[in-house]
Amino acid sequence: MIAAGFAPGSEPLWPFHHSVYWDLTQRICREELDPEYDGATQAGTPFCQSGTPACDAEYDYASRPQSVKDAVASVSLSGRIQRPMLTVQGTLDTLLPPATDADV
Repeated sequence: MIAAGFAPGSEPLWPFHHSVYWDLTQRICREELDPEYDGATQAGTPFCQSGTPACDAEYDYASRPQSVKDAVASVSLSGRIQRPMLTVQGTLDTLLPPATDADV
């Protein structure tokens, strides 16, 4: 996690954010953009381990149909900024590491 850009010292926050934000946010976003991935299951199976059928831990975007890629493209950044945005981020942010998401 440190190598991925998260700040040293943020380790105590990782389990909380995993249980409250990371897993849930990933499953909700995947459900919106690729609802057919797990059939009738709504927003995936919480905290499923790799190897569980239709588990988001096994999600392979490259193998998904073009309709999924089109859905992702519809929410992708265009680079055409029409309004300025100011964000505030702390150095121990464990959701979006500053080194990869804010410093730029």
